[in-house]
Amino acid sequence: MSRQPLSILLVEGADADAALIDAMLAGPGRLTVTLHRARSLDEALAQLDVLLFDAVLLDPSLPDTRGLDAVQRLVRHRLPVVVLTGHDDESVGFAAIDAGAADCLTKDQLTRARLTRTLYNAVQAARIARDLETQRNLLESVLESLPDAVIVVDRGGRLHPQNRAAARLLSAAPSASGHHPLARETAPWSRVRAGETVDGAELSLPGADGTDRWLSANIRPFAVDGRPQGGVAVLRDITERRAREAQVSALNDELRRQIEERSRAVVGLEAANRLKAQFLDIVSHELRTPLTPIVGYARLLLRKRADLDLGQREAVQQIAACGQQLQDIVEQIFEFQTLRSEPVTVRPGPFDPRALLEGLLERARGQIGDAPVELTLVVETLPDTLVADAEQIGGIVRRLLDNAVTFTPHGRVELHTRFADGRWAIEVRDSGVGIDAEHLEFIFGEFYQVEPSAVRSHGGLGLGLAYARFLAEALGGELGVRSTPGQGSAFRVRVPALAPSFPADAPLTD
Repeated sequence: MSRQPLSILLVEGADADAALIDAMLAGPGRLTVTLHRARSLDEALAQLDVLLFDAVLLDPSLPDTRGLDAVQRLVRHRLPVVVLTGHDDESVGFAAIDAGAADCLTKDQLTRARLTRTLYNAVQAARIARDLETQRNLLESVLESLPDAVIVVDRGGRLHPQNRAAARLLSAAPSASGHHPLARETAPWSRVRAGETVDGAELSLPGADGTDRWLSANIRPFAVDGRPQGGVAVLRDITERRAREAQVSALNDELRRQIEERSRAVVGLEAANRLKAQFLDIVSHELRTPLTPIVGYARLLLRKRADLDLGQREAVQQIAACGQQLQDIVEQIFEFQTLRSEPVTVRPGPFDPRALLEGLLERARGQIGDAPVELTLVVETLPDTLVADAEQIGGIVRRLLDNAVTFTPHGRVELHTRFADGRWAIEVRDSGVGIDAEHLEFIFGEFYQVEPSAVRSHGGLGLGLAYARFLAEALGGELGVRSTPGQGSAFRVRVPALAPSFPADAPLTD
């Protein structure tokens, strides 16, 4: 089998020796050699700068160099150098090899076979060395590009960093004699020394400042000639991840604590609501019984006793008025409790929506008496007849009007109405005191009052708006509010309704 020809540079000052070597390499054989000659070291270096060679044959006894200086200068070109000497001296050969030569041959013992074999072996060894160096450089580049630490663990359990990430990771760890000890959790390393593989093990490496760095380790054992020599570990610093996990765990614990507290609070609120409902039931029932005769007998006295003097009559009138006021409060509570405890029965039927609203406005005019408040009805679009539960809708609008006139000492209250797309919208607008934004989300709650009880200037239980929203939602509608303090409020209810004679709802015909 033929081999690739070799290009050899012969550095020889003696013409006779050069001719002998040329003749020897030019003879027949299985290796073809192309020989180039240089008579001095300077000439050889000049040729190496412009030509490519596989190896150099060197007689170090040149006129422009002394000793093995030529060997040292030639090997810098990363070519194998075979030294040819005229002295059969073993020390010369070892000195040449120590200086970097690939081999050393004695001229008077040369044969073609020995010379070509030596050159071939030197070239092959150089090629293998270059390949190994390339692979080593590639491996180093790969290792240095990794963000994770790569560490070799020897049989003694010591850690040897293989890339910068590993050096940085171990730089804060205690060290002795340049070797880093194992982490306290040595179980993963013990498993590797036993020939096992490790994936995802978490361990800590003590730092010089007393803190631990937490690591995630993937480790593989390695052996030489079948005997375990240690392991190669890829370590990832997970200290920050564990810190985040600890924070998340702490937050979860705090969240669970808050949920438990809120759950207890909800249970407490539910119990309080039950007690409140029971209390209101008792109050509404127990107060109704004595109030009825009190109010009745007071009115009877006013009608039947003509002999009452002015002071007595005023006292009885006060008893009747206060009793009636208390009776109205009890009726409101009873009515609201009934609404909450029993399902709302919707009884739709045809009615005149304009007449309903005008009647509610007339009632409100009687409520305000001589107060300087203007009440008006503004109709945008409204059919002559609607089909809905007029009684329940009237109850909603009546409570909205009561609220509007209560908080509008002077100015105007407008009742706007519009029907479209199967929804009847009624909006009660007033120019009264308005409501601060902080109260808007609470005003539909039971017994909620915007003003503190100690400074309240308006009466009422705070049930009207709660009743109106509950009833609106029971009818499949909605009740909302917008308000500006000092400028007034607008409460808008929208409920489903049918308009049999309304053009927008009439069926299409050809």
